This record gives sequence, C-alpha cells and structure tokens, in this order.
Amino acid sequence: EEVKGVTDDEAENIILNPRFEDGLNSWSERGCKIVLHDSMGDGKVLPMTGKVFASATDRTQNWNGIQQEITGRVQRKLAYEVSAIVRIFGNSPSADVRATLWVQNTNQREQYIGIA
Repeated sequence: EEVKGVTDDEAENIILNPRFEDGLNSWSERGCKIVLHDSMGDGKVLPMTGKVFASATDRTQNWNGIQQEITGRVQRKLAYEVSAIVRIFGNSPSADVRATLWVQNTNQREQYIGIA
C-alpha cells in the first residue's frame, strides 16, 4: 500500500509573508522594534533565503520578539511542523531561543504554550 504525503510545494504555509518579501506586512512586534535588513555586521550577516531578514531590537525582556496572528489558519487537535532560521548577533556566545503559542479560549482565558 502506497502512503502519500504532502510535499513542500503542496503544503499550505500558515505564516503569511514568511521571508519578508512584502516588508513587515503580517508581522508585529511584542515589546520590541522590528527592523528589516539586507545585511548586518558590515556584510557578515546576510539573509539565508530571499533578499531581506528581520531583527528584533530594543528588547528588554526575554519574551520580546517578532510575532504573527495565525487565528483562522490553524485548527485544534491538528499537528503542525514548525521551522525557523534564527541567528544571534552580538557578543553573547549563546542564547535560548523559544517559540510560544498564545491562545485565548472562548472564555477569554489566556495561555502561553511553549512549542519550541
């Protein structure tokens, strides 16, 4: 029996404007500023894909960062594969990187769920 899967070309990306081709449309800041770059560090940091990348600046808390509203593009009890390219720029030799899902239930209760 042959098992058919979904190829990358067929998969629907729930993230809009994932490579910032349309600037910062669909993205918002959470406790920081978002800046688009074509390079950083005198050309030492370049986009991994596409022409630009975004950085979160003026962060004061570890939860500050770039976010996107995905309501209406995800369903309960369905598994999703998540991938991202994240780089740390500066003097820190290492850093924790986290992806968090913010959920507001129908009773208005809020939850922050760590997904990566």
